[in-house]
Amino acid sequence: MKKKLQTFIACLSLSIIIICGPWINSLANYNSSLHTDTLRLFVFTLLVSILILSSFFYFLIQKTLYSKNKFFRFFTYFIFCLSFAFFFRSLIKIISFEMKPWVYIVVTLATIAVILALIALSFKNSKKLLKIVTSFFVIFFPLSLLILTKISSGFFYISQNNIAPIENNKPKVIWIIFDEWDQYLTFEKREKNIHLPQIDDFKEKYFSASNVYQIANITPLSLSSYTTGLAPTGFKIVGHNKIKLDFIDTPSKLWGSDNSIFSKLALKNVNSSIVGWFLPYDRIFDKYIVKKKYYKNKKMAFKAIKNTYVDLALFYFLRPINKLSFQKITPLKNYIIKIVRKKGSQLYKEIYASTKDVLIDPKINFCFLHFSIPHPPVIFDRNTNKLSTKVSSYSDQLMLVDKTIEDIKNILIDAKLWDSSTLILTSDHWFRPNSWIAFPESITISEKDKKMAKKRTQPLVPLLIKMPYQNQTISYDKPFNAIVLHNLVLDIFDNKISNETDLKNWLDNLDEEYKKINLNFSF
Repeated sequence: MKKKLQTFIACLSLSIIIICGPWINSLANYNSSLHTDTLRLFVFTLLVSILILSSFFYFLIQKTLYSKNKFFRFFTYFIFCLSFAFFFRSLIKIISFEMKPWVYIVVTLATIAVILALIALSFKNSKKLLKIVTSFFVIFFPLSLLILTKISSGFFYISQNNIAPIENNKPKVIWIIFDEWDQYLTFEKREKNIHLPQIDDFKEKYFSASNVYQIANITPLSLSSYTTGLAPTGFKIVGHNKIKLDFIDTPSKLWGSDNSIFSKLALKNVNSSIVGWFLPYDRIFDKYIVKKKYYKNKKMAFKAIKNTYVDLALFYFLRPINKLSFQKITPLKNYIIKIVRKKGSQLYKEIYASTKDVLIDPKINFCFLHFSIPHPPVIFDRNTNKLSTKVSSYSDQLMLVDKTIEDIKNILIDAKLWDSSTLILTSDHWFRPNSWIAFPESITISEKDKKMAKKRTQPLVPLLIKMPYQNQTISYDKPFNAIVLHNLVLDIFDNKISNETDLKNWLDNLDEEYKKINLNFSF
């Protein structure tokens, strides 16, 4: 009985490391970016997979490892050799993200040498070898449990009860952040064949600012600044729903632990809601928002489960083979790109579906929407005007931004909310081509976009605003930092800004500190 228990523990240890392999480097950090529903589905999928794989390994050891049937015996040897290769792949995860192809080759050869040695030993004294290997993975079991604990972080998170909306006559303010939306490539140096009719219409009819400095070039810093009105210099994930923000002159604090735009609006009896990605909005601001959930049907939930196994296939098969071939196998490279873009399309669809529910709800006053576009991967084809896996231009994504704005406008018009609503369209940071050098096989950006981006002289983000019943066009060219949008929203709900003239005057009277570029994060 003791021997069987040790064997199963060894199988469980190996299974945990293999199944959790793609996420070992990030551990609980990965969970922090997931919506609660997505997180639970992700963790449940991993736990079930670990249990199934452990049972499979245990069955092979008990039933086929010493079988007289050569086919079963050698099949078992093959499975375990492959599993050991996966095990080594997981252990080098911490350096594999930017690993050079030659390093992959060295590691692969070393792994093959170890596996061949194991095979040779198995023919001489397979039972003794099994005992050694079992003991090895039993010793690894505490590490496996630590990995399992970290990767499961947040599974038992208990959210607050849904906040009941308060009856009021507050206006509707919709703040939309398009991730990595660039001022220069959208307006100043737009490609000739890129048509953005909705964005141009916004600029021609409403308020547009042409010198808005980005707060930071990292999403967590920009979004924390937007929601708190403060400018952190760094951040650290310290829990599945806890992000610590660092400041120059003040002590570090947890994002959402003190006053945020949502807690401030809650005191004004404003009903707020958030839809977004990459950050755990539903947990950080749980006490103050009317929450919406991602998965509205079984189809979306099934795709989320499927993506977990797709990530495993990418991690253990497709990306290593692509690295070993120096990305010379074009069909394989294109297939990886296709997978990544499909996942990007699904994410966009989930955000869009939740956005629609928030927009048409007349009881929700403040809508904070964080879209995953035009951030790579590229998922839009300018020629078909549809989501696609075939193109590789950041500029194509700008057309998807334009289409999304059109869809949002039509949703509000149909709900008879367009004229009376305030819309704020902006970005968290500009386009960062250098950030995607480490993803050559999965997130491609055209060389033309890269060259155009190098010509920028200021780290600017777009800003378009439509005030209620606006009938005057305002083009604003005075510089200011995008962090002011936090106070702008608060003052709109305080009735200090009700039209485009008020908006212009408000910006003209900003304190000097809000007119400075943040050099710490510009380039």
